[in-house]
Amino acid sequence: MRQSSRAGILGATTAVFGYAAHRALAEPTINRIQISIDNLPAELEGLTIGQISDVHVGQLQNEDTYLKKIVAAVNSLNVDIMAITGDVVDGSVARLKNSVAPLAQIQSKLGTFYVTGNHEYYSGAVGWIEHFKTFGWHVLGNEHATLNVRGHAIVVAGVHDLKAEQRIPAHACNPEKAFKNSPENAQLTLLLAHHPGTSELTKNLKVDLQLSGHTHAGQYFPATWLVQYFHKFSRGLNRNQNGWVYVNSGTGYWGPPLRTTDISGEITHITLMRA
Repeated sequence: MRQSSRAGILGATTAVFGYAAHRALAEPTINRIQISIDNLPAELEGLTIGQISDVHVGQLQNEDTYLKKIVAAVNSLNVDIMAITGDVVDGSVARLKNSVAPLAQIQSKLGTFYVTGNHEYYSGAVGWIEHFKTFGWHVLGNEHATLNVRGHAIVVAGVHDLKAEQRIPAHACNPEKAFKNSPENAQLTLLLAHHPGTSELTKNLKVDLQLSGHTHAGQYFPATWLVQYFHKFSRGLNRNQNGWVYVNSGTGYWGPPLRTTDISGEITHITLMRA
């Protein structure tokens, strides 16, 4: 009886780990969502935003193939704005510059915008910031860009990682600084912030949509259950004041190649709608 019970437990455990490994290494999932924005002009309805986050180049299995799949999937979406919300790498520029090269092929109509995550700060953030600029990415470190789209101003702001100042004091996360001198008449305000907890620093700011990552939605049990107790916003779309926070579940994975969430590596495709 005991032997059969042990065999059953072993079989169930093997099945769970097998499923988790399959989910981690599967094709990236394109997660399509619509977000209603208050007072969005009719001319901006249908604007599309792509997002990848937490790719973790440097510790993925079959890395080159997986990155090429990410790029192909992103480019098939033909998005207006592309957001890359940190933790792209786990390792130095010297070690990984060839590995990350496929990401330079990411395309967007109005610009690709990047902010640092905590893992960039373990890997030489300043070097990576300069390297990603060579990709044509707009690196936003407590700053913003203003886009004129169909006669309306769109502000895309970005901040350093929430804990960045622990490694580089000058990189303290500061959303207020990021939006400083941005147009007061902007019809849409976006904030790229790796850590969803950055939303606690935006209470006096108009942020229609914050795009974040970091949590991996827990990635695998029991963290998938625990993560909601450590993060106010741990996954997906969440209301925040008069706007939204969207938390990407991770385009790659971190640590063991396991994932028990209901999506594999996430590529987010957002379509903006009028509220």
